[in-house]
Amino acid sequence: MDPVAMTLLLVLTLSAFAWTAARRLRQLGAGSAHANFTLAGGAWFERLVDTIDYAVLQRKMRNLNSRYVAAGLAHIAIFWGFGVLGLNSVLLWIRGYDPYFDFWGLLAADAPVGALYAVTKDLFIFLVLAGVAVFVYLRMKHTQRMTLSTEANVILGIIATMMVADLLYNGAWMLLEAGRTGRALHFVPQEFGGWLVAVALDAASPSTTALTVLAHVGFWTHASLVLIFLNILPFSKHFHIITVLPNVYARDHVPPGRLPNVVDLEGKVEREEPIGIAKVTDLSWKHILDLYTCTECG
Repeated sequence: MDPVAMTLLLVLTLSAFAWTAARRLRQLGAGSAHANFTLAGGAWFERLVDTIDYAVLQRKMRNLNSRYVAAGLAHIAIFWGFGVLGLNSVLLWIRGYDPYFDFWGLLAADAPVGALYAVTKDLFIFLVLAGVAVFVYLRMKHTQRMTLSTEANVILGIIATMMVADLLYNGAWMLLEAGRTGRALHFVPQEFGGWLVAVALDAASPSTTALTVLAHVGFWTHASLVLIFLNILPFSKHFHIITVLPNVYARDHVPPGRLPNVVDLEGKVEREEPIGIAKVTDLSWKHILDLYTCTECG
C-alpha cells in the first residue's frame, strides 16, 4: 500500500483523538470521590462479572420477550461486530506498510485460526449490515418515543460504508491474487463475503488497473473511516461505545434511586458550602462518567 500515507493517517487521527480524550479525562478528574464505589470484599470480581454480562454479552439487549427485540438484536450484532472487526482494522493499518501481513501466519487464510477468524469476520459484516438496516427501518417508521438526529444517520452511514468497503477490498484483492498466481477464481468458504464480491466483479471483466483502484478504495475507506469514527465519538451520544465498559464496572450496587446521606447539613449551611450540585466539581467522577455514557444527554 503506502507507508507514508498510512503514517500520516495514523499520526493525525490518533493525535487528535488523544488530545480529545485527554480533555475528557481532565473533566472526569474534576469530579469528587464517589461514595458508592468500592472494590473491597470481592466487589471487584462482582463488578467484572456484571461488566461481562451487561456490557459484553449485552444482557438488556438480548431479552427476546421485549417489544424492542429487533432493535436489541440489531444492537448486539453491531456491538459484537465492531469487536470482531476491530482486529481486522488493526490488520489493515499494518497492511499499509506490508500488504501481505497476516500476524506472522496466525491469520493466514489457510491457518486454522485465520480461517476461523475470516469466516467469523465475514459473517459479522453481514450481521452488522442487517443491524444497520433494522435501525434505518426503525428511523423511517419513527415511533413517537424516538428522537431522530442527523448524527445518528451519519454514524449508520459510516458503519455500513465500512462494511461494504471491507468486502470490496477483499473481493478485488482475491481477483488480483488470482491473476498474479495464474489460478482461476475459486470458492473460498472462510472468506465467502469477499468471494461473492469477487464473483460479481469478475463478471464485469475488469482490468488489473481497475481492480487495483477498487482494492485501494475499499482498503483506504475502511482504514480511514474507523479512525474518523473514533474521533467523532467523544463529541456524540455514541461516546458510550468507549465509556460503557468502565461505566458498567463502576455502577452502583445500592438500590436504584437511593440518595447519599448529607452529613453535617447545618454545618455546611453555616460554612456556605454547596449542598447539592451547582457546578461540575460538585459531581462525582462517576456522575460525570454517567453523562459521557448517556445516549440521550451525552
